[in-house]
Amino acid sequence: MEEQFSTSTVAISEIVDDIWFHSSTRPPPATEDPGKGGLIVNETITNLNVTNTEYIPIAAAAVTFSVLIIVGVFCILIFVIILIRGRKKFQEFPFFAIVHHLTAANAIHIFFQATTVLPIMIIETSDDSSGRVWYKIGSYSIMATEQAALYFTFLMAINRLAVFVLPSVLKYFTIKRIHIISSFLWIYVFFIVWWNVNYGTIRRFRRRSLSATEVLLGSNILTQFFTLCSSLLPILMLFMYGLIFTYITKKRQINSHHQYGSQRDKLLLYQAAVIAVALEVVNITDMVTPFFKKTSTTVQWIWTIFCYCATIFNQLVNPLLFLTYNKFVRNIAKHLFSKNFASFLSDASSVPKNIENRASNTRSNLQPGAVITF
Repeated sequence: MEEQFSTSTVAISEIVDDIWFHSSTRPPPATEDPGKGGLIVNETITNLNVTNTEYIPIAAAAVTFSVLIIVGVFCILIFVIILIRGRKKFQEFPFFAIVHHLTAANAIHIFFQATTVLPIMIIETSDDSSGRVWYKIGSYSIMATEQAALYFTFLMAINRLAVFVLPSVLKYFTIKRIHIISSFLWIYVFFIVWWNVNYGTIRRFRRRSLSATEVLLGSNILTQFFTLCSSLLPILMLFMYGLIFTYITKKRQINSHHQYGSQRDKLLLYQAAVIAVALEVVNITDMVTPFFKKTSTTVQWIWTIFCYCATIFNQLVNPLLFLTYNKFVRNIAKHLFSKNFASFLSDASSVPKNIENRASNTRSNLQPGAVITF
């Protein structure tokens, strides 16, 4: 009797361990959504089983999402045209090599939001249809571009810190080296997505209750590392811009007895704060979305649309800041369709070819009224 009981206990323990192992590491089933839309992927906005009162906020959220996509497409398109038209001038600044990679991620993200997420909300598709396959490709791409936006934005912050505070680091920010670093970043981003899709489950099996529960940071060390990086990098980036602001303020005080530019310098911190908050919101929504699985249909739809809107806004922050505050970008935008655009580029003030000399000029020209922005 004792042997049978012992054998049964061992068997149950092995089964439980097997369940825990598979629930922690196996890839999601073919019908499971790999991205943010897992809460709504099996429904469309046209066949929801909700009351009219519940449907109104869902419809309003969907309209907001659609408008944001249209604005995103227009904004990214304008910024890409500016980068292409002014490419000869932008090539003089290694910083814009990072901007090119970030903008590529922004454009890919908006494209897949418009061509996969929006249609799946409206058009019903089966699990094995081409539309569902395309949606999954889009979900993987959206996940990759979210990570790319995080790491390229952080790389921009490092570059700005090098220009103003740590000039010895500038030797690593030539155009060639930036493209090499960016290539490794893309490989790293794709690895993060591959790992999270295949092994990054946030469900853990509990032996006592014989049930699977959600865990906030992930069920393995690497997933936890990726999640913590996504959470901490925006905060670190904000701290770096704080150091830049402090340096600029002290430099202005040395160059002048008054602080005419102090209020304008705060724009740097405001912009950094907006970017950091946008990145952090995307990360938080990714972490807490699985906990909404037991909520009502209305809450799930509104939350999912909010998550997608947050990612779109995150992808638009940098292009909008460049178009709004960056003087160089705005000047090119003003002359974008001018007949004398080529002469405008040639007449624009030239900058030193040596990256250290260019950075030295930037630091030495921190006179009152000069605005330092992204």
